[in-house]
Amino acid sequence: MTSFVLTGGHVVDPKNNIDKKCDILVKNGVIIKISENIAVEIGVEEINVSGKYIFPGLIDLQVHLREPGREDKETIESGLKSALCGGITSVVSMPNTTPVTDSQAAVEFQISRAEKLNLGNLYPAGAITKGQKGKE
Repeated sequence: MTSFVLTGGHVVDPKNNIDKKCDILVKNGVIIKISENIAVEIGVEEINVSGKYIFPGLIDLQVHLREPGREDKETIESGLKSALCGGITSVVSMPNTTPVTDSQAAVEFQISRAEKLNLGNLYPAGAITKGQKGKE
């Protein structure tokens, strides 16, 4: 069982109406408690995050992943890893891939790839028209 307490950080959690200095107890990757001055038990790692802000995962509504077709520029994996490094846990990928994300199969490919990677949430935006040509 892996447990740790983040202490001294400023927690901003609109869903739970929290915007103040709090500690966070995490057990096995799950937040168990958010409160002021959590007593740290023996064997539980304490990580001082004073001066830092702690937010729920953020969402980037416009990313340009290049998989499929231009993996030389960016893959779904590299894009999701980069997002996580910046605190982004969910992204909406634009359809301007090669080929264009304009079919159910293309959307399912991206979702399947992201689920296998388990690096956050990927929500593909499909093109409104075939090939983004504005005709059909």
